[in-house]
Amino acid sequence: MKKRVTEPAPNRRIVLFVDETMFVEDRGFRPVFVVDGEVGFRQNGDWPYEGKVGQKMPWFFGPTIEDAREACRLHNERLGIDQHEALMIVARCMARGARR
Repeated sequence: MKKRVTEPAPNRRIVLFVDETMFVEDRGFRPVFVVDGEVGFRQNGDWPYEGKVGQKMPWFFGPTIEDAREACRLHNERLGIDQHEALMIVARCMARGARR
Protein backbone atom coordinates (compact mmCIF):
# COMPACT_ATOMS: atom_id res chain seq x y z
CA MET A 1 0.00 0.00 0.00
CA LYS A 2 1.42 3.33 -1.05
CA LYS A 3 1.40 6.16 1.49
CA ARG A 4 -0.05 9.47 0.50
CA VAL A 5 2.22 12.33 1.47
CA THR A 6 0.88 15.83 1.24
CA GLU A 7 3.21 18.74 0.75
CA PRO A 8 3.03 21.47 3.39
CA ALA A 9 1.89 24.92 2.33
CA PRO A 10 4.89 26.94 1.11
CA ASN A 11 4.58 29.55 3.86
CA ARG A 12 4.65 27.02 6.74
CA ARG A 13 7.81 26.44 8.71
CA ILE A 14 9.03 22.89 9.31
CA VAL A 15 11.17 21.92 12.29
CA LEU A 16 12.86 18.72 13.38
CA PHE A 17 12.02 17.45 16.86
CA VAL A 18 13.14 14.49 18.94
CA ASP A 19 12.35 13.18 22.41
CA GLU A 20 13.22 10.12 24.49
CA THR A 21 10.36 8.04 23.08
CA MET A 22 11.87 8.16 19.58
CA PHE A 23 14.80 5.86 20.36
CA VAL A 24 15.38 2.87 18.06
CA GLU A 25 17.66 0.17 19.45
CA ASP A 26 21.05 -0.03 17.68
CA ARG A 27 20.18 3.04 15.55
CA GLY A 28 19.71 6.12 17.72
CA PHE A 29 16.91 8.64 17.86
CA ARG A 30 14.54 9.01 14.90
CA PRO A 31 13.45 12.67 14.70
CA VAL A 32 10.10 13.77 13.33
CA PHE A 33 9.06 16.73 11.17
CA VAL A 34 6.65 19.21 12.75
CA VAL A 35 4.89 21.51 10.29
CA ASP A 36 3.65 24.79 11.72
CA GLY A 37 -0.16 24.86 11.60
CA GLU A 38 -0.61 21.07 11.27
CA VAL A 39 -1.82 18.69 13.95
CA GLY A 40 0.85 16.38 15.37
CA PHE A 41 3.94 15.44 13.37
CA ARG A 42 5.20 13.58 10.31
CA GLN A 43 7.43 10.54 10.54
CA ASN A 44 10.84 10.63 8.89
CA GLY A 45 11.40 7.70 6.53
CA ASP A 46 9.95 4.21 6.80
CA TRP A 47 10.50 2.01 9.85
CA PRO A 48 11.18 -0.77 9.94
CA TYR A 49 13.24 -0.12 6.83
CA GLU A 50 13.54 -3.23 4.67
CA GLY A 51 14.99 -1.77 1.47
CA LYS A 52 11.80 -2.36 -0.50
CA VAL A 53 10.94 -0.29 -3.55
CA GLY A 54 9.44 3.01 -2.49
CA GLN A 55 10.75 2.87 1.09
CA LYS A 56 12.91 5.69 2.41
CA MET A 57 15.66 5.14 4.96
CA PRO A 58 14.95 7.30 8.01
CA TRP A 59 17.44 9.64 9.63
CA PHE A 60 18.77 8.68 13.04
CA PHE A 61 20.53 11.07 15.41
CA GLY A 62 22.38 10.10 18.51
CA PRO A 63 23.61 7.98 20.24
CA THR A 64 22.41 10.09 23.18
CA ILE A 65 19.28 12.25 23.50
CA GLU A 66 21.54 15.26 24.01
CA ASP A 67 23.32 14.57 20.70
CA ALA A 68 19.98 14.09 18.94
CA ARG A 69 18.54 17.31 20.34
CA GLU A 70 21.66 19.22 19.32
CA ALA A 71 21.42 17.84 15.75
CA CYS A 72 17.77 19.00 15.59
CA ARG A 73 18.67 22.42 17.01
CA LEU A 74 21.43 22.91 14.43
CA HIS A 75 19.16 21.79 11.58
CA ASN A 76 16.40 24.18 12.68
CA GLU A 77 18.84 27.07 13.08
CA ARG A 78 20.12 26.50 9.53
CA LEU A 79 16.51 27.07 8.48
CA GLY A 80 16.44 30.33 10.46
CA ILE A 81 14.36 29.01 13.38
CA ASP A 82 15.87 29.41 16.84
CA GLN A 83 15.35 26.91 19.66
CA HIS A 84 12.62 28.91 21.39
CA GLU A 85 10.56 29.32 18.23
CA ALA A 86 11.06 25.64 17.27
CA LEU A 87 9.70 24.53 20.65
CA MET A 88 6.76 26.93 20.31
CA ILE A 89 5.90 25.36 16.92
CA VAL A 90 6.15 21.87 18.43
CA ALA A 91 3.98 22.85 21.41
CA ARG A 92 1.26 24.35 19.20
CA CYS A 93 1.17 21.34 16.86
CA MET A 94 1.31 18.65 19.53
CA ALA A 95 -1.36 20.36 21.63
CA ARG A 96 -3.82 20.17 18.74
CA GLY A 97 -4.17 16.39 18.81
CA ALA A 98 -2.85 13.01 17.81
CA ARG A 99 -0.01 12.43 15.40
CA ARG A 100 -0.47 11.84 11.68
